[in-house]
Amino acid sequence: MNARGGVLIVTWDGGGNVPPALALGERLSRAGHRVRVLGPSSISDAAARSGLPLVPYRTVPPWPEGLRHEDDWERLMVVLNGRPVIDDVLAEVAAARPDVVVVDCLMGAALAAAEHAAVPTTALVHVLYRPFAEDWGHRVTDVVGPRAALGLEPVDASSLRETLGRVDRVLALTPEGLDVPGDGPPANVEYVGPILGYEAPVPRPAGARQENTVLISFSTTLQGQQAALPPVVEAIGRLPVRGLLSLGGALRAEDVHAPANVEVVDYVPHADVLPGTAAVVCHGGLTTVTTALAFGVPLVCIPQGREQPLNAERVEACGVGVSVPPDADPPAIAEAVRSVLDDPSYREAAQRMAAVIGAEGAGDLAARLVEELLRAERVPARS
Repeated sequence: MNARGGVLIVTWDGGGNVPPALALGERLSRAGHRVRVLGPSSISDAAARSGLPLVPYRTVPPWPEGLRHEDDWERLMVVLNGRPVIDDVLAEVAAARPDVVVVDCLMGAALAAAEHAAVPTTALVHVLYRPFAEDWGHRVTDVVGPRAALGLEPVDASSLRETLGRVDRVLALTPEGLDVPGDGPPANVEYVGPILGYEAPVPRPAGARQENTVLISFSTTLQGQQAALPPVVEAIGRLPVRGLLSLGGALRAEDVHAPANVEVVDYVPHADVLPGTAAVVCHGGLTTVTTALAFGVPLVCIPQGREQPLNAERVEACGVGVSVPPDADPPAIAEAVRSVLDDPSYREAAQRMAAVIGAEGAGDLAARLVEELLRAERVPARS
């Protein structure tokens, strides 16, 4: 399309939610749209790497360094659903006059603020869509308090189906085949697959030679890595492979005692190393899972919490990897990695998933769907 417009991306520093939001912003920016990111200052470096201007929250309190999200639920609810989010979103909408707002699906306050401002809105669902919409999402995304604060009409608070149904477009950032099976999605929901960096991945041809590297990655936010990583690196030390451990800023390299065949780095973009990777060992975060699958790489998931056990179940159900419990010992982890490396069915299933992701453009479809909203006519905001 030829029309150019302004896009405001509203997000928070939750780990796997940040890369797809910024990757979408980068794609839209390269297409000529004016993109701004409203978020915490902790993502400023990541926003800069994507070439996007960050507008730091004015009143949303910053997250304390070294604190897990799970350890302060009350503070997390402020970050996602509090009045400061409403105030900062409305202030930025008034200042920048965006044509489209893109909102993280967990941020109930931002969704309410965008509806109140009557700006066409896209929600990014960076978790499995069906369980989020129908089961657990309403326990995190407050659809009662923020709407009441803004005088919006009440919605069903027992699930997120009605709330998401009020959003112009909902982008589920996974192939539909990876989601929990169920009825067809509502008309405003599109499965777009993962949104990766501007350079889309090229899946390996079936049967292509796999390099002997195993990538280990356990989130960029604190999720018990200090206890989770030692048995993993010990397991990789038992195998005739090269291990690459990306700490993602959650730990310091000097805090990890790794065997000789495991290289430890502070951070490496997964897309830079996945083309030469044979398997990924991870916590089961959906962004890590779908990025690996975009490159046709099978997985060993060791869920640490949040919705990760469900993601790991789907990895197994789809045949693209295996799951082991968080208390697994090094021999059990080594056996799981060995099975994924030795059984070609896992690689073949991952490559089939990569073909689906490739057909969706690894972000191209998502960007096009957001661009369509730029044509929508604005209606007056509520007073």
